[in-house]
Amino acid sequence: MSQDLTNSSTQRQNILNNPYALQEIEKVAQIRGIAFEGRSVLLKEQATNAG
Repeated sequence: MSQDLTNSSTQRQNILNNPYALQEIEKVAQIRGIAFEGRSVLLKEQATNAG
């Protein structure tokens, strides 16, 4: 069964932990992640306010 991202905090967190997904979010939404411990991270607020 497919999870709706609007109702599943676990599924949303999985996307925010996925480096490929973050690259795509940055590219499509034209936002930049924050460099942290050698990788790019997005705050939940950045991802939800993008676009």
